[in-house]
Amino acid sequence: MKYPVQATEILELLQGLRDSSVAITLTTIRGLMVGHLEHSAPEIFTTPSKDGTFFRCSEMFTSKFMKRALGWTMRRSTRAGGKIPADADQILRKAHLRMSFSIKDESIPSALLVNSDQTQMTYAQGCHMTYAPLGSKQVTTVGSEEKRAITVMVSIANDGTLLPFQAIYKGSTNGSLPSCNSRSMKAALDAGFLFEPSKTSTYWSTQETMKSFVNNILVPHYDRVIKRDNLRPDQRRLWQIDCWSVHRSDEFLNWMAAKHPLIIVHFVPVRMTGLFQPSDVGFQRAFKHSLKRSAHEDVVEETLAKLKTGMKPIEIVLDTKVKTLRDRTPHWLWTAYENFSSKSVVIKKAWEMCRAGEFNLSYESLTSPTTREILRNLPTTDPEFFTELTRPRSRVPVLSEEDMTIEDAEVLELDVPVDDSVVPHEAVADDLHGTLPTTDDQHFVRGEDGVVSAAEAEEVLVEEVEEDNDSSDNYELRRRWSFHYLVSASLAVLNTLALVLVFRFKHLDELLAESGQASPDSTNPCPPHARENIYRQLFRFKAVHVLTIFAVISIGIEVTVGGWIVTFIIRERGGGHSAGYISSGFFGGLMLGRIGLMWLNKLVGGHLVVIIYSIIAIILEITIWFVPSIIGNAVAVSLIGLVLGPMFPVMLSHSSKVLPRWLLTVCIGWITGIGMVRVGSAALPFLTGLLSSRYGIASLQPLMVAMLVTMLVVWVFVPKAVRRVD
Repeated sequence: MKYPVQATEILELLQGLRDSSVAITLTTIRGLMVGHLEHSAPEIFTTPSKDGTFFRCSEMFTSKFMKRALGWTMRRSTRAGGKIPADADQILRKAHLRMSFSIKDESIPSALLVNSDQTQMTYAQGCHMTYAPLGSKQVTTVGSEEKRAITVMVSIANDGTLLPFQAIYKGSTNGSLPSCNSRSMKAALDAGFLFEPSKTSTYWSTQETMKSFVNNILVPHYDRVIKRDNLRPDQRRLWQIDCWSVHRSDEFLNWMAAKHPLIIVHFVPVRMTGLFQPSDVGFQRAFKHSLKRSAHEDVVEETLAKLKTGMKPIEIVLDTKVKTLRDRTPHWLWTAYENFSSKSVVIKKAWEMCRAGEFNLSYESLTSPTTREILRNLPTTDPEFFTELTRPRSRVPVLSEEDMTIEDAEVLELDVPVDDSVVPHEAVADDLHGTLPTTDDQHFVRGEDGVVSAAEAEEVLVEEVEEDNDSSDNYELRRRWSFHYLVSASLAVLNTLALVLVFRFKHLDELLAESGQASPDSTNPCPPHARENIYRQLFRFKAVHVLTIFAVISIGIEVTVGGWIVTFIIRERGGGHSAGYISSGFFGGLMLGRIGLMWLNKLVGGHLVVIIYSIIAIILEITIWFVPSIIGNAVAVSLIGLVLGPMFPVMLSHSSKVLPRWLLTVCIGWITGIGMVRVGSAALPFLTGLLSSRYGIASLQPLMVAMLVTMLVVWVFVPKAVRRVD
């Protein structure tokens, strides 16, 4: 193999990222590889192959490299789609005639015919694709639970004009928007782009953002056209949108009729967006390809910058914080706008690709003599449909429950062809139109999922990787995760054997007698009233319930912090595959706290020391919440483990002072069984997962602060003084 050092370093880096649960997409991998190779072996990109093509580290090469060197395969998350109605041809024909009738009846020019489509734009481009070992049965999108995406409103006019974009971000204030100093932000704003918060818990468009789009993007476009072409101020305009819930709502349609009566709203037929919505049919694929290329360039740029500082490849950690990725989106959008705003042919072709039999949505077809003749004959050929056309204002068609579910489903990228990011956006646009060019130094072909590279220069290198992988004992990066469970099982067996050897299945009375202590039953016989049902006695003591709640929360906090802190550090602080050591630091702190702070617990007193530890833990959690420092967070997490460590033993010790001796064993069993084994170790981590799936892993710290405060309040209600009922 020509570049064994580079290949090994790349494989080490990627395997490490994968093992630490960092989202790995094809775009990310290619960006890391290109950045590394440009830094360490730039000649690989300038040495021609036998057929004259050059190595570009295409996504096709990247996929084969991953499969042959690591045994990974690219897997796609899937979703169910709506079926096209059986009478689709007739539905499309009528939709075509509706639009033709409005254009004819109101003399609407091509520039005043606009289609708008909302689409999802992910922060991590390509995140609907992920890598998994060959044979994996369950494939999910890495990071999808955080919904790291925005909604982009894309609008194209029938005359080939691309309108400015509207970008909608999850959040309630302008603080959730890209920074004003973000790259290309000024150019985008000057061009009329809108960057707006959804003011909800999602990034979806709302009534408010739709009205803002109409007022600030759509209407200004219409006004510019009317002024430019000297049209009448009362000239009617036509706007085509899909049947999404906000679009078809009475609130929005009534607002449109009241505020913008000159705009005629046409709806794309239900389940037909992939056939009759120009933006969806002929533009979104090229638009998203441009976004992916921009994201790839950012990864390359970031990788090169880190390598130039002397950082080793294995140490590279990409910045995946939401703020960083969010600030990159204005440049991605602006680049796409620059790529296509001057290419009216591409946009016109998108309208032409929406077909209804022999007709389509090009202005030539909408106003053709054949179409006009059909309209003239409608009163006799289809009087019912003609009556519908002549109504003052058309409303959205009535949707079935299934139709509404499909139309209102979250917009995803899954159905967009996976064009190789090495392919120029012009080539993707050409492929949409049925013509795929071949340049002098690169060959492109139509693959199964999109346009890909077929250069001989890349095939040769892939073959070398395969030969090297098959013929030698090369660096093995396929970690055996089963060893983790094998080691855990071995420790459990050793622990069980140790317990058997020490206690030898003896009862408590025998063990106490051997140690010279009297049995609780002999020294403290239970009073007559305590001989009733043991569980009735147990539930009678309020202290038992308070201590149980405390145990549930304290153990829940320990398990949650120890389990989720790694995910938090990786996704919110940009930590790499070494972030797992932070969890080790936390559990190490727990161990040291339980052993090393015993003297302090005895000196201060059990009840007061827990209050002190809780306050310290709250302060440290707030520090992690607001201080974006990996090292600082790691130290704080370890210190939290240190102060949380003594709490459970102190609680058990304190229990022996406030609970009756004859019932102590049962009480301790109840407190530890419910608090430690059953509820505490499961409920709080589960709640964290639910909140993370909705609000992101950033919700971990406010949740932990809230739980620590609750734990402190609960402990205050635990009896301080000795209240033995012996």
